[in-house]
Amino acid sequence: MKWILGLIGAIVVIVLAAIVLIPRLVDPNDFKPEIIAAAKQATGRDLAIRDDIGLSVFPNLALKLGGVTFGNRSGFDDGDMAAVEELDLRVALMPLLSRKLDVDTIVIRGLRLNLEVARDGRNNWADLGGGGDESSPSAAGATEPGLAINIAGIDVSDANLVWDDRQAGKHYELSGLNFTTGTIATDKPVPVNIEFMLTSKAPAQTFTVTLDSRVTANADLNRFELDELAVSLAAAGAGLPSGGLDLELRANLALDQAAGTLAVTDLELSGPDLDLSGALNGTDLNGKPAFTGTFKLAESNLKQLMALGGVAPVTADPEALTRISAEFGVAATGSSAALKPFSVVLDESTFSGDFSVTSFDGPALRFALKLDAIDLDRYLPPKSDADPAAESAETTAPADADPLAALRTLDLGGTIDIGALKLANLQTTNIAVTLKSARGVLDVKPITADLYAGKVAGGIRVDATAAEPRIAINNRLTGIQIGPLLQDFAASDKLQGTGAVDVALTLRGLTPDPIKKSLNGTVALSLNDGVYKGVDVIKTICSVGTKIDQLLTGASGELNEDGDTAFSAMSVSVNFTDGVAASDDLDVKSPLVRVNGAGGANLVEETLDYLVMAELVSACEGQAGAAADQLVGVPLPIRARGTFTEPKIAPDWAALGKELAQSGIKDKAENLIKDKLKIPGIGALGGADKTEADGEADATDAPKDVGSALKDGLKKLF
Repeated sequence: MKWILGLIGAIVVIVLAAIVLIPRLVDPNDFKPEIIAAAKQATGRDLAIRDDIGLSVFPNLALKLGGVTFGNRSGFDDGDMAAVEELDLRVALMPLLSRKLDVDTIVIRGLRLNLEVARDGRNNWADLGGGGDESSPSAAGATEPGLAINIAGIDVSDANLVWDDRQAGKHYELSGLNFTTGTIATDKPVPVNIEFMLTSKAPAQTFTVTLDSRVTANADLNRFELDELAVSLAAAGAGLPSGGLDLELRANLALDQAAGTLAVTDLELSGPDLDLSGALNGTDLNGKPAFTGTFKLAESNLKQLMALGGVAPVTADPEALTRISAEFGVAATGSSAALKPFSVVLDESTFSGDFSVTSFDGPALRFALKLDAIDLDRYLPPKSDADPAAESAETTAPADADPLAALRTLDLGGTIDIGALKLANLQTTNIAVTLKSARGVLDVKPITADLYAGKVAGGIRVDATAAEPRIAINNRLTGIQIGPLLQDFAASDKLQGTGAVDVALTLRGLTPDPIKKSLNGTVALSLNDGVYKGVDVIKTICSVGTKIDQLLTGASGELNEDGDTAFSAMSVSVNFTDGVAASDDLDVKSPLVRVNGAGGANLVEETLDYLVMAELVSACEGQAGAAADQLVGVPLPIRARGTFTEPKIAPDWAALGKELAQSGIKDKAENLIKDKLKIPGIGALGGADKTEADGEADATDAPKDVGSALKDGLKKLF
């Protein structure tokens, strides 16, 4: 027994002597050439070690390196792929005998790592793969059971990492990275501090980040707690506010990989005009992850928040988008997400309801939204004096654009209820809309609303199954008060009455040209108990007779033509065929006058030709002389023709002449034209004049018809 103990003691002495003497007798720097050659043979790259290698065995196994560089792969930028200014690693020797790994603070200073991807997709690290079995315990980073690990800390300072992906056109640089920890031990909080600057070339932006927390991990490294997590971000550069962006995140986080759970509590995200708080929980992270949470956004300036994201909206009302607050619940899985319920206050408007993505494939959306009241005119861009045609050209989508492509896979179903809506200065209330989309067809139906004491009902269908969408509009407006509507929409109160409009139209495309060329269908308008203010059609017609009487009898006096035209009913319908409008049923009824009209317009060529016939149905009740009374039953034709931009509206003299020629006023008109207007060549109305010399007609002076004579003669009257 004694000799066995003596042998063990001798071995221990020899081992200790070797530990103490070997570093003194063997200089590791003598092996530098072999180390460099081995690296070259294994990787094909140059390894350089500038400083002497420091190696000790007792009482700590210690390795110290300085000025180490590792060359880049052939075909990439000159320089080094990696470099370390200083590496210091120390492991206590004696605790290893008790299956304890005690590591002193690991020091890494001046780390440089350059990762590159060439335009052809090659990178500068793929050739370093060892090809080991990644499923093995060592490859997976697992530790031997029962080995207790204690690390006094990690100190990484002045590290720089570059990611240069020339294939994707991305370049990022992580600079000034400092990473320090306190003593690392299992099941004990470890102080952690990280700071770095991230720089991007496209877009040119910089992000300065600091992180502080106390991290606790178990021995199996599958459960982590981050207490008092604090992350600050300072960002500047392209697309960000001129003064930069500062954000701060605070939270407590617990992750249990074994149980598959995540808990984020006391979450606070703050910054300029931003104060978001909430909590988030995750379950079944190892199977089918699901997350639920609640969040609250304190009142913030939405316009400034949008500016932080590079969007700077300009609104007609400068105060629009300046106040927003919200409360919402979140539920999400790997295939779905929902906001249930949510409430958003934007300026003076309140949105509420629920919104869900039942499937990210498609996607499939379901919603029920409510809005109390909103004035959309406040949120539109300010009115511009720029040329509308130029603006239209600037905003026209490219010829190959397909703005409705997403509609072909969209599965949509939901309702929108709005208490009051203002748009284009029109006031609409009690709006209810149902939307449904499947397989590229969107139905907005039914649409119901109250509009100026009347009702709106109908629907719209958008069929985007083809590249050129087809749109069908079917709407009916009943009991609408036209006067207040026109006053709000066009600042005009000329037309009053209770109206109804039926619209049944189909069209194709999303830009003006194809829409006009493909417009088909019917628009019908009826108006009851109406008044057209500012023009008295009856007096206007009677004025024709008055002026005739003045010329025939010498009567004097002026007629006040200011006034209104009252009518009991008006109706008209317009039929569209491939962009050409036709209407032949304009009918306006009143106690004294009746108006009919017919004609059309070409929307493609932007031209029109429309004839209105207005006639008295009873005497002028003393407003004019006998000649005016003889106008009863004689239509007064007014024709509008020309282009949309420069229409010409005037009496149709030829048509008027024919009407007069067939009326009871033709004898007076004959004398008027011959004697008062001194038009030569007129004998009997519509015939030739006889000369006193030979009693024969003067063929050269005789007009071809009474219409030509009246055209010249009546121009002198009006």
